[in-house]
Amino acid sequence: MIKLYSFSPSMGVPCPSPFPIKLAVFMQLAGIDYEVVYENNPGKGPKGKIPFIEDQGQLIADSHLIIRHLRDTHIAAGKAHDPDAGLSEQRKAQTLLMQKMLDEHLYWAIVYARWVDPRFKADTGKLLFASMPPLVRNIVFALASRGIAKSLQAQGTGRHEQNEIYRMGCEDIDALATLLGEQDYLFGEQPHSIDAVAFSYVINLLDTPQDVELNRHAQAKENLQAYNRRMKERFYPDFL
Repeated sequence: MIKLYSFSPSMGVPCPSPFPIKLAVFMQLAGIDYEVVYENNPGKGPKGKIPFIEDQGQLIADSHLIIRHLRDTHIAAGKAHDPDAGLSEQRKAQTLLMQKMLDEHLYWAIVYARWVDPRFKADTGKLLFASMPPLVRNIVFALASRGIAKSLQAQGTGRHEQNEIYRMGCEDIDALATLLGEQDYLFGEQPHSIDAVAFSYVINLLDTPQDVELNRHAQAKENLQAYNRRMKERFYPDFL
C-alpha cells in the first residue's frame, strides 16, 4: 500500500497545504489504496518538501511528479482507474492550464496571506504549531516565515504590493468559479483529476478560520460553497 506523507490536519482542514489533499483525492478517484502518514518536517522528504509518497520502497516527491508516477505505473498497468478516461485532448489541456493557475499562481497568494501579511501571520503560527510550547513555536515560526518570505520574493509574488497580490488571487478565484458555473464538477456530472486540484484550494479558502480577503472572496461564491460540500461528502466526510 502506498504511504502518503502529509502535514497533520489543522486550521479546520485535512491539511493546510493543498498538495497532499490533491494527491489523496486523486488516489481515491483512481481507486488506489493508500494510507496517510502525518509528517510535519519537510526535511524528511527526498526533496525537502511535503507531500511525498513511498511506493514499494521508492520515495517520490512533488505532487505533479507523484501523479505522473501513479499514471505511469498503477494506471498504465491496469491496476487503477484513470480519473480522466474519456476526456478529450482539449479537456486534458484545460486540466493542465487550470492546474498551473492554481498551483503556480493562487497558491502563492495564499502563502503570502498566511506567512507574510502582518495581520494574519501570528495566527498562522498559533494554528499550525499549536502543540509546541509558545517559546519554541515562536522560534520555529519566525525561521519558517523568514524562509517563506524569501521564497515569495524569489518566485516574484513577494515583489508586488499587498493589494496587488490579493487582487490577482481573487481573479484566479473568479476564473475557477466561472469555469465551474452550475455544474456539479468542473467537467460535468463526475469528478476528474482537475477536481482533485481545485478542491484542495477551495477547502483551504472556505474552511480555514482567518479572515483573509482571498477567503472572503471565495466564500461569497455560492457555487464554490456547494462544490466544497459536494467534494467533502464524497472524499472527506469527516470534515463536513
